[in-house]
Amino acid sequence: MSVTLFLAEIAGCLTSGIATEHTYRPALQQLFETVLSPAKATNEPKHAQYGAPDFVIQQGNTPIGHVEAKDIGVKLDQIIGDSEREKPRTREGTQLRRYRAALPNLLFTDGLEWHWFVNGTARLEHPLRVAAWEKAKQKLVPTPTAAADLAGLLTQFAAQQIPTVNTPRELAGRLAQAARWLHDVTLAEPYRERLSLPAHPR
Repeated sequence: MSVTLFLAEIAGCLTSGIATEHTYRPALQQLFETVLSPAKATNEPKHAQYGAPDFVIQQGNTPIGHVEAKDIGVKLDQIIGDSEREKPRTREGTQLRRYRAALPNLLFTDGLEWHWFVNGTARLEHPLRVAAWEKAKQKLVPTPTAAADLAGLLTQFAAQQIPTVNTPRELAGRLAQAARWLHDVTLAEPYRERLSLPAHPR
């Protein structure tokens, strides 16, 4: 599925008035597998210690990145800001904080706005917005360069080579980040047990 067809599919979902974040998943999967062919995108991969982002992108059996997709209209910037707190105030912020600490190549998107994190740090100076939903007119308006911009971002994402640790300072930083994530997960465990929630919620 090309970017143009992807946006047309998103527009159809939005116009229906009953779409949820799961409604857009098939279109996202087709978009990833078309633009990044022969890579494969798996929706709802099995849980790991850090949770389960919505997609894992693989070349053969090798993961090259992950994608967390939210519903259109969700304030992504607020979730990102919350994830940067020492103790996020929301479930979504806590989730993204875990993902940023554990996943070296991560896209965070609602399908229209795209953020890219490498080793937990934003790679883009500004998020990439490829279209705007004009609810009053029930119309999705792509940016003039939407197709090229999104295809370019996905290509860069798939080609990202995660740098190795070259200095003791870099190693200490990576270990500190992992320790913070483990600390957060450990503190949350008694509450999950008390509420009978899954051991590793998404």
